[in-house]
Amino acid sequence: AGFGSIVLAADGLLFQLQNVLSYGTDGFANAAEALVGEAIGSKDVQALREAVASSAKCGAWLSLAFSLIFGILGRYLLAMMTDIPEVLNVACHYLPWLVFAPQLSVWCYLLDGCFVG
Repeated sequence: AGFGSIVLAADGLLFQLQNVLSYGTDGFANAAEALVGEAIGSKDVQALREAVASSAKCGAWLSLAFSLIFGILGRYLLAMMTDIPEVLNVACHYLPWLVFAPQLSVWCYLLDGCFVG
């Protein structure tokens, strides 16, 4: 309420990109749930290790890709969503947080998938 409509609009744009990141990384968590659950159910320790390792490897590559995309193309992606210069400038000011977000959030999703599975 105290930040104003420009900051609110910029936050809405950044949140849309965060949603794309969330859906992408959560897919690996869903895969990890299935693979880990199957490995634990069959008491196959080797399959469990492979499931966790492959999920972590794929998730790490995906998070790196998202960070690169947001870092290189972030301003252009935001500009496709708004033509208001003030909103774009504020969103770009906070864009570095979105560039860093995949590196942290991917592990949250993957650990959730591994432990739920």
